[in-house]
Amino acid sequence: MSRANAALYLAAAAGHMPSPPDFSKPSYAPDRKRLAELVALAEAGDAAGLRAYSVRVYYSAALELDRFRHRAILAIEARAQQAA
Repeated sequence: MSRANAALYLAAAAGHMPSPPDFSKPSYAPDRKRLAELVALAEAGDAAGLRAYSVRVYYSAALELDRFRHRAILAIEARAQQAA
């Protein structure tokens, strides 16, 4: 894991919601709907929904989707612990 990637996971574990990956390039067009669904779940604070959202990691865009999903779950759970 790179230092930058590790820093993003640590920030999420501290309760900072991750920024969605940039899928503005035309090659990411097939994945924009999935990204929008993940962002909506993250904004709603739905950790269970994010956990249930299946991402098969077999290409780079799917890896970015899965990383965003994991970081969002960490951030939501950290915020819940901080509020308790």
